[in-house]
Amino acid sequence: MKNIFFTFFILVIFNLPSHADFKPLEEEVVLLRTQLSSSSSIDKADLEKSLNLLLSKAKLIENDIAKSDLTGDLTILLNVYVKENEQDNVDSDKVDYWLQHIIDDLAMFRKIGIDK
Repeated sequence: MKNIFFTFFILVIFNLPSHADFKPLEEEVVLLRTQLSSSSSIDKADLEKSLNLLLSKAKLIENDIAKSDLTGDLTILLNVYVKENEQDNVDSDKVDYWLQHIIDDLAMFRKIGIDK
């Protein structure tokens, strides 16, 4: 009886939906948003480092639709606020707006059943 219960328990655990692929990206986005909230601007070099980290985490997402959307958003952020920006600092509010969009996208993907 114990073996049957244990086997059933293991099967249930492995069949639960997992958000493991989104979690590392989401944690880094929250961390960057926290950093942005403490200052009105962020150094462009620091932003580039953070966005490249986010981009590397987004590339690990299994689902092609989610991966394409999120890497596209992050590439746009890199281009607009780092590569094409001639100033040394970037307005935190502008970047935070896009980071909230990424959080919203993750929630939407989970809602429609995309979780990896």
